[in-house]
Amino acid sequence: MKQFAVLAIALSLAGLPALSAEENDMLAARWYGALQTADIDTLEALLAANAVIKLNDIGTSQTKAEFIESMAEWKNAIDGGSIRHKPDGEADGASAYKVCYRFRGNELLTREIFTLSDRKIAMSEQTTLSESCTDF
Repeated sequence: MKQFAVLAIALSLAGLPALSAEENDMLAARWYGALQTADIDTLEALLAANAVIKLNDIGTSQTKAEFIESMAEWKNAIDGGSIRHKPDGEADGASAYKVCYRFRGNELLTREIFTLSDRKIAMSEQTTLSESCTDF
């Protein structure tokens, strides 16, 4: 049973097959691995040219360029911490994950939804679930 889904209609219109659950999981693993190390080259490769990163809790959105520019600050924030993720079904045909961010002084549990286009992340939408990863 597939736990992940991609916008199958959009991808089929683009002439591409939907990604399998395994392919989605591999993409997520690359994304979170690159976030863990602030690997700009990998993050740039995974994001579509017109990608949007939405941080719902603070009511902001970033373009791909703005997100990449924030990696210097992010690298300091995640230094000494960790990121763990697991599938959390789907939302409106997009892949969803629960993610535990452990920083030096605190942790954060989020739900993140990825919308893909041409096998790249077109949108990442993050919502905080808890200020603790106890439920992870």
